[in-house]
Amino acid sequence: MTTLEFFKLLSDETRLLSLLLIIAEGELCVCELMQALDESQLRCQDTWLK
Repeated sequence: MTTLEFFKLLSDETRLLSLLLIIAEGELCVCELMQALDESQLRCQDTWLK
């Protein structure tokens, strides 16, 4: 992965906030991310599948 690809991944707000939450809290399930980010399950899961 190039530096550009890495920063492009972090340009997605939901992905960045999810990553920051996981770093702060440790392992989280999708339902916990959904609640913390006020996002749907599909959005939380789809964010990491790209």
